[in-house]
Amino acid sequence: MNRYYFFIIIFIIFISSGNVFSEQIDIEIDFEILSLEELMSGIERYVDSTVAVKGIVDHVCRHGREKLNLTDSLQENEIHVKTSEHITVFDDSLNGLEITVVGVLRELRIDEEYLNEWESAVITEGEEHIHEIELIEELRKKIIDSEEEYISDYWIDCFEIL
Repeated sequence: MNRYYFFIIIFIIFISSGNVFSEQIDIEIDFEILSLEELMSGIERYVDSTVAVKGIVDHVCRHGREKLNLTDSLQENEIHVKTSEHITVFDDSLNGLEITVVGVLRELRIDEEYLNEWESAVITEGEEHIHEIELIEELRKKIIDSEEEYISDYWIDCFEIL
């Protein structure tokens, strides 16, 4: 009789764990995949949210392979994708492929205070960082031309490639 209880308990555990697994699959199937154009047209509302974005890999950074550029077919929209603890490097074979990146959309707001801190750090490092001073000045011009008092740099911290 104890054997029957044992098998019944094992059977119940097996069935209940199967239901948990099927719920996880349903969640993944319901996930909306955005085109790069859809993401960029309303990017502010996706900040700090998990997104799935389809695009073409335009470039995998050869130095460290920790970044890639994702673009649309017309190369009108582009976003940087960075590695995370889940994906530590991007393979060079991704170049030119259409992929779907799943990750968290991040934003860095670059304002005058940010640029002042960056400029102070660069000035103390010496002349070899002149190109950074030029970049800081370009960013200042972009801030002046923008409707906000900042400009945003967006990227995706990738945790899966489909």
